[in-house]
Amino acid sequence: MRTSLYTDIVALDPNRENRLFTFLSPDMCGKKILLSGDEIVYEDAGENLTAAAASLPAENGIVRPGGCEAFQEILGREPRMTVFGGGYVAQRVIAIAKMCGYRVTAAEDREAFAAKAGEAGADEVLCDSTYQALFPLLSSDPQMVYAVLTRGHSSDRICLKKALCMPHGYVGMIGSRRKNAAVMEALRTEGVPEKLLAQVHAPIGLSIGARTPEEIAVSIMAEIIQVRSTLRESYGFPKEFLRAILEAEDGGACAGEERILATIVGKEGSAPRDAGAKILIGKEGPIAGTIGGGGGEAEVILRAQGMLSGESWGTAAQLAVIDMTADPSKQEALICGGRIRVLLERI
Repeated sequence: MRTSLYTDIVALDPNRENRLFTFLSPDMCGKKILLSGDEIVYEDAGENLTAAAASLPAENGIVRPGGCEAFQEILGREPRMTVFGGGYVAQRVIAIAKMCGYRVTAAEDREAFAAKAGEAGADEVLCDSTYQALFPLLSSDPQMVYAVLTRGHSSDRICLKKALCMPHGYVGMIGSRRKNAAVMEALRTEGVPEKLLAQVHAPIGLSIGARTPEEIAVSIMAEIIQVRSTLRESYGFPKEFLRAILEAEDGGACAGEERILATIVGKEGSAPRDAGAKILIGKEGPIAGTIGGGGGEAEVILRAQGMLSGESWGTAAQLAVIDMTADPSKQEALICGGRIRVLLERI
């Protein structure tokens, strides 16, 4: 099992550009190179190919270092969000953000609503009598999402100013256009640069006619997803996924069990998920992740289980093409259509 690679991925500095190359050429299938900035973190593909890979532009997709086909991923950091406020909208935003895989910090100046934020699923809840007292406790992340959802103009202004002064990937503030304009003007008078104020999404969320706290939370998360979609990161390896991969090394319930990691390395047509999506499969079925569900994923699971049982696909890594358009009898099960190219590898 190649657990050292995944241990290395866990230890990566999220503030650096981290790239994983997985080779697909028949004689190299499954070989890996992991780069963090200019540093070689892991490689079993040979020095010449590593040097060739390091010289390539950082972009997700198929590349050919040294003439060998490989899939390059820019590994995304764990998405993180700071929610200022713990009211009804904030609670729904926290719940949906957790469903979307975010690590959420909630900051509140009222104990009762701080407790509600925790109940909604926030990973970390910060509470003090003033928001200013909480600012030194906030984590820094260049891709941090800040949602300013407090109960009043004054606290919104204070929190928005702090968010804009921190590294960030998204800053949004709730409220009417009139209220938001007043807050922005107040920040101008306090010397906040116009270029920072221009980065604020206010009113926060997409304009979808949302009215209830639940609908407003959906519009907020939809806008955050839209903004983050412009990043060059791939699906990467969420913490829960890495935890499942490393369970065998840690002596967990599945210690010693082989698993199959299936990764989409290319797609054509309307397949539901893009290159980089992953699913971890054991003898009993899926363990973590998804490559889109439906008949396409079911076929990948069957192939992986055959690979584990020794009935088929006996090598360490193989490529499969799952055609979701060719067989009319499968049109209902494979409703999305398209083709996906999937790498299956033992770990």
